[in-house]
Amino acid sequence: MRELSDKLFLISLFLLLVTFLYAGFGPTHAIKGDAEDQEEEPKTRLQRKIEKQDQRLAAVWKMKLLWISVGGILLSVLLSYL
Repeated sequence: MRELSDKLFLISLFLLLVTFLYAGFGPTHAIKGDAEDQEEEPKTRLQRKIEKQDQRLAAVWKMKLLWISVGGILLSVLLSYL
């Protein structure tokens, strides 16, 4: 039972990582927006970056893959206690 729990945890953790990468939380999206906003005011640029991050985070909360991976992690924790 312990091996099943460990494998389920690792698979769920991998799915969680894939979910965040698919949603755009990676180094390419963080760097990409900097070059196109150079002529704007620094405060306006910061507000736009924060809005983009909020939109990405809201998109992650709506993804079913996130909830499947979180459920898998919780199930693996429960299986480890049995």
